[in-house]
Order: sequence, then C-alpha cells, then structure tokens
Amino acid sequence: MIDHLIVTIDGPAGAGKSTIAARLAAQLNACVLDTGAMYRAVTFAVLESGLDPADHRAAADLAANLQIKLSGEIPHSRVWINDREITDRIRSGQVTAASRHIADNPAIRDVLVTQQRRIAQDTCRIVSEGRDQGSVVFPHADYKFYLDADPAERARRRHAETVDPKESLESIQAAIEQRDLKDQLRPIAPLIKPPDAIVIDSTALSLDQVVQAMLN
Repeated sequence: MIDHLIVTIDGPAGAGKSTIAARLAAQLNACVLDTGAMYRAVTFAVLESGLDPADHRAAADLAANLQIKLSGEIPHSRVWINDREITDRIRSGQVTAASRHIADNPAIRDVLVTQQRRIAQDTCRIVSEGRDQGSVVFPHADYKFYLDADPAERARRRHAETVDPKESLESIQAAIEQRDLKDQLRPIAPLIKPPDAIVIDSTALSLDQVVQAMLN
C-alpha cells in the first residue's frame, strides 16, 4: 500500500463527487479533503462578522486570520474555525447564497489553496474533491479523475434529494446548466478537465461501479 497518496476528483455540480470521494476514501483508508466546506467556513465567518461577502479586500483580510480545521471524517467532515465547531451552521441557505463571492475572491482562494496543500503534506493519504483540485491545487496528484454526468441525470439526482416540493426537475436542470457555464467561464480556477485526468461518466453507472472504476 502506498504510504502517501493524493487523489483528486473534479467535475461539475451534481456529478456525485462528494459521495464518491467518501466511498473511495473508505476503500483507500484515506481522509477526505472537503474543500467546499472550507469556502463555506470562510463565508460563515464573513457573514457572522457583519462584512459584505462581495467586499473582496475585507473578506480576504478576515480569511487570512482564520484557523480552519477539518476532521477528514467519512462521509462528512466536521468543521472548526478558531477552535469553534460550525459544522451544522455552514449549510444554511444564507451561507450557500453568499459563498459564490468567497469562491470568486482571488486572495481567499490563495489562502485556502495554501491550506489545502499543507493539509495534504501533513496527511498520509487524501481524496480531494472540487472543481479545481487536479488543475490548480494538486497539479502533481498521484491520480486525477474528472467525474461527469449528463445534466438531465444530475438534475434527476438533485431532484430526488430536494426537500422543496415546489422545486421542479426542469428548474433544477436549468440551474445546473447555468452553474456549469458559470464555473467554466469564471476567470479564477475555472472548471476544466485536467489533460491528464481519467474521465468517468457516471450517467449510467451506480455508485459502486464508479468507485470500482477508480480503484481499477
């Protein structure tokens, strides 16, 4: 067994990255690096401080002085900022809505990328999922995957998970396609398929089949 291992899983929203990362990590006896939780943690801290998330400089100054800790647990990491656990509070609708400003902030991305690389250096084996893990954060990862699925299938999966009966399948698919375009066109760390990544289309695959394909 490899002592030190970095596996990245990139891909669009709704492709199943988080679930697959957790299952793959369990098979590899690895930790999951939940990069999305780190951006949500910063967003929560910015909102709690009364700052405008769109104020890039103020938000970046705050982020630079935050101590973020992830448990790396499967399937979901617990999250702390400055030794205070905020795991349940980073999933609120307010945090979700404001997190795009944090993700688009170049200075904050620099801070968090540095932290992500430090975590990987201090951890024997990690599976890291996101939209720029293989392309930006860990360009020299041991294994890179790009997990994709048809937009209609991704919408169907999200619709099955939603707790809002008013949210239609059509509206979810439209939102996913809009998010895809935005992620691909954003000037900072856009969503791309790393040229050396193994592409897996999960449209017609079960979770177990995707994990097995990665292990193979």
